[in-house]
Amino acid sequence: MMKILVFDLEINENDIYDIVEKYIRNTVIHKTNRTDIFLEKIKQINYDLLVIDVTTSLGDNIFKEATKLNKNYNFLVISTTLTYNSELSCKECSFEYKRKLLLKPLSANDLVNYIENYHTLPCKYSVASTNIIEILEDVMKQFTYYAYIKDLSKITLIQEKSNIKELISIIELLNIHKINYIVDNDDIKLIY
Repeated sequence: MMKILVFDLEINENDIYDIVEKYIRNTVIHKTNRTDIFLEKIKQINYDLLVIDVTTSLGDNIFKEATKLNKNYNFLVISTTLTYNSELSCKECSFEYKRKLLLKPLSANDLVNYIENYHTLPCKYSVASTNIIEILEDVMKQFTYYAYIKDLSKITLIQEKSNIKELISIIELLNIHKINYIVDNDDIKLIY
C-alpha cells in the first residue's frame, strides 16, 4: 500500500488531496497545511511520496525543510512556475534529487498518472529541459499577459498593458535555461 503525504493550503473541492483520494486506490493519504505537522509526520512515517504545493512561501519553506531532512525523498512538486527553486534548472533538480514537477493549473489526469507511475515516468520538464523550447507552450500557460508564438519564435504581449512581474519571471526562466533572447518593446524574440 502506497503512503502519501500532501501539503496543500487549498481547502476547496478538487484540491490535490481530493483528487488523490478520489482516483488513486490502495493508498494511505495524509494531508496537512501546517509545517510542524508535515515535518513531524515525515520523521515518524516512511512515506512513498511527498506531494507539496510550493505556490506559497509556506509550501516553499516546507519543501526546503523536507529537503534538508533528506534530499532523497520522492517529491512531487506542484508549482506555478518552472523556477520554483531558482538554484537549480529542471534537469539538475530531477537528476540530482528525486523530484518531479507539475505546473498549475493542475490536470487531475496528470496528477494521478504521476503518482501512480512515479518511479517509471520521467519529469516531463526535466527531460525536455535540454531544449526548453519543446515545453515552452506548456510553461507559458501560467502567464496571463504573455503567450509563446512558436512559428515566430517569440513571446508576445497578449493584453493591452504589459505586466512587469510576468516579464521579469519570463526573463528569469529564459536565463536559467540559457536561452538567448532580445527584448523588443513588450515582446521577447527568442534566439536559438
